Amino acid sequence: MIDFCDVDNINNLGLYIIDPPEILTPENASIFEKYMHEHPIFNVIHPLQSNPFRNHYSGMAHPFLEKISQARKKMGFSSYESVEGKAILRSDILTNSEFEQTSLYGELFKKLGFETQMGILIINRWHRTVGFGLKRGKRGFSERDRLLLNLLGPHLIQAYHNTDAFGQGKELLVPSQKGHEELDHGIIVLSRDGNILFCSKKAHHLLIEYTSFRGGSLLEILRRRVRYYQSLLSQERSLLEPRKPLVMENGN
Repeated sequence: MIDFCDVDNINNLGLYIIDPPEILTPENASIFEKYMHEHPIFNVIHPLQSNPFRNHYSGMAHPFLEKISQARKKMGFSSYESVEGKAILRSDILTNSEFEQTSLYGELFKKLGFETQMGILIINRWHRTVGFGLKRGKRGFSERDRLLLNLLGPHLIQAYHNTDAFGQGKELLVPSQKGHEELDHGIIVLSRDGNILFCSKKAHHLLIEYTSFRGGSLLEILRRRVRYYQSLLSQERSLLEPRKPLVMENGN
């Protein structure tokens, strides 16, 4: 199974995309969110002093706090660092028998047949975790699998941030439906290939009135208009340039 999750660590709520999709039922999501604080990988990625799941144990010692500390040291992270972009196996933290003692395993992972897990974090904050996970049955993940995910990690992080930045940029560029029609100018948002992502009514009216645009890429229309006005400007300059006086030779 492959999953993408964006989790609110404080309220134990998440957004999930899973393949195969039939695994993502309301019941399974509810069980995962109920016992999220037991997940070894979700625990080891946070600095020990600011682990958002500590409050779930009502003052009692974390059931595998020492295991988490050892795993972090083995991966080269201090107790103060947040773990991002590094492939982590569940077996880095807990053995099979230790994990089988958790309610998360007993009520969810056992039912689904997932015995081994590997994940990588894209964003890891005290309040929010975003990452990709892989889960298998009996067959575990090898060090080669870990290496491949580590190599893929920077590309996953960059792709996520690019997508996030594009979404934020589009929200900034495209005002609300109510607000943009009150402006005294039209608004057009283009994709990189020149296709229109958004066009206000006023902008559409101006396009129809002053250009030959009827759809498709707007960039070529704009380029032609620029070349047209450049040619007009060039003609005007040539007309305004003073002409040299005609010198006549004697006898001519």
